[in-house]
Amino acid sequence: MSRQFAMPRARRRALSVMLLSLTVCLSGLVVPAVTAVAAPAAVPDETPDAASALLAARAANKSVRVLSQTDESTEVRANPNGSMTMTVHRQPVRVKQSGKWAPVDLTLVRRPDGTVGPKVAPIDVVLSNGGTGSPIVKVGKAGTEVGLGWPEALPEPRLAGPTATYPEVLPGVDLKVTAEVDGFSQVLVVKTPEAARNPKLKRISFGSYTRNTKVKTLDGASAWDGTRTWVEIPPDRMTNRHTGGR
Repeated sequence: MSRQFAMPRARRRALSVMLLSLTVCLSGLVVPAVTAVAAPAAVPDETPDAASALLAARAANKSVRVLSQTDESTEVRANPNGSMTMTVHRQPVRVKQSGKWAPVDLTLVRRPDGTVGPKVAPIDVVLSNGGTGSPIVKVGKAGTEVGLGWPEALPEPRLAGPTATYPEVLPGVDLKVTAEVDGFSQVLVVKTPEAARNPKLKRISFGSYTRNTKVKTLDGASAWDGTRTWVEIPPDRMTNRHTGGR
């Protein structure tokens, strides 16, 4: 059995007044606007001088590169504890592009002009994309160029990392050219015993290519710009170097 109780009229009136008051209070409540808190300024990974680098390193608790003391093979970094660290490499490890340092990347790519070259290199290394009329490979610096030629038309190369492989430059023989930090290297890969018996392999002379420079031969070959030597080619690169196939 359920029972229902009627609320007295006076109590119902009092409850209505309380609900009305609560509604008025809520409608007049002012909620303050939420203000976005600005994120702290990012500390750069490099600064122009040692003093600013030390300040940035302490503020961010990380090492910061000192641009005024950094070049292609040397880097100076400020540390959070106030010390400085200098790292020196035997060869260039970075190249300045568009005002910023980029790590050396010798991965070969095909360029819009139809040639092949590394993504980021301290000197300009250009490889042939096949055909005739251009050197197998050339290196350039400050408007001068030197390189090697091939007496016949070259096939289109296969690219893998820093190496371009020109297949079958002779029957059973591939030519591999590899971009290096200071230039290039090349090797003939003899793939079969039959190919090794080719009389042309007894001595292969690569043709020379120069632009705005002279080449003089000592033990090897040196590219001379009129004031100083900027690249040297060992003797085996001027003749032939090959590996035998199985």
